[in-house]
Amino acid sequence: MQKKIVLRTTLMVAAGVTAATGVMLAVYAVLGYFSAGVLIGGLLGAAYAAFNFYMRSIGQVKALAKETTTAAKHATTLSYTLRMFGMLALAVLGFVTKWYDGVAFLLPQVFAQAFTFVYYFIMVKKEARGGPSAAADEDGPGPEQEAEEENG
Repeated sequence: MQKKIVLRTTLMVAAGVTAATGVMLAVYAVLGYFSAGVLIGGLLGAAYAAFNFYMRSIGQVKALAKETTTAAKHATTLSYTLRMFGMLALAVLGFVTKWYDGVAFLLPQVFAQAFTFVYYFIMVKKEARGGPSAAADEDGPGPEQEAEEENG
């Protein structure tokens, strides 16, 4: 069930990042800076932003399954470090080799953070109004309902 939630949330964030990247590419074109490198950088950046969000979410789910808080913190820190080194390596590759535009690669990472914030803000507002939670699934109850059932 948690993987369904992670996948659904990732798809929502990926859709937002894709739309924002499309706008970014249009702005590059209007300003006269559009090139194949910008297109490749933007597409690669959007793909990495979605991958990064997915891996972060899966890492958090796995960390919650750890037996101790220390083990969970170590797992989360390792995941974060590896993902950031991956992003840094791809950004430097774009800036150094000029195969793609490094700025066009990095901007979708910012879009992903913005859409993550907006998505969770909307879900919290919806839950506060008594609407279905982000975790509620068509196939069964969300984690809140499961926890209530377990606690009786």
